[in-house]
Amino acid sequence: MQELLAFDAAARHEGLTRAASSLCITVSGVSEQISTLKAFIGRLKKLLAAAMLDMEALKVIIEAKP
Repeated sequence: MQELLAFDAAARHEGLTRAASSLCITVSGVSEQISTLKAFIGRLKKLLAAAMLDMEALKVIIEAKP
């Protein structure tokens, strides 16, 4: 949740310095939280891609059954 707050603050304040000030944390703290969010989104993207492949494979298997 903190990661989303940091991202939101950076977007609203159009920068990390003002975001850090508004959140009462350091600029590096904001940057780290945004990096953590980015990594999470990357993992989520990979999981969703794998799920889509699994769904396509299941569809092929179901359609191949007599």
